[in-house]
Amino acid sequence: MKNTGKLPSILLALALVLVLLPQIVPAAQAADSAGKCGENLTWSFDEATGELTITGTGAMDDYDFDFDAQEATAPWNSFASQIRKLSLPQGLTRIGSYAFFNNTSLSGDLIIPDGVTGIGADAFAFCTDLENVTIPDSVTSIGAEAFEGCHGLRDVPIPNG
Repeated sequence: MKNTGKLPSILLALALVLVLLPQIVPAAQAADSAGKCGENLTWSFDEATGELTITGTGAMDDYDFDFDAQEATAPWNSFASQIRKLSLPQGLTRIGSYAFFNNTSLSGDLIIPDGVTGIGADAFAFCTDLENVTIPDSVTSIGAEAFEGCHGLRDVPIPNG
């Protein structure tokens, strides 16, 4: 029995599968490394340096804790264990709740810029490698458990206000 007609049919079927496969089974997407985090604020994460940079002005969005997933809902959360440095801009007015929750690699010194008036609840909770935090006099409100579980903190001068 001759099979000369089967090869083109098999090649055609294979071509169709290769064309349709991405639509049937979406490819795994890498986590976004930039986006919005407030009306006039954006964020970007540099995997090479481990730096999360917030730019712009105004208040940061508040985030929640997803009890089903056991993680915070901040948009950079997929990088939480990789963030070693945080850069906050002059012009930032409020740090959102759960913004940096469980960023376990965030280390060293954190300087909150002058002009920030509030730090949301659990904003830096469980940032276990954070050592020093400088809070400016402009901060008048610090949410509940903002620095809970930050066992590495050695120095957090609280402003008089």
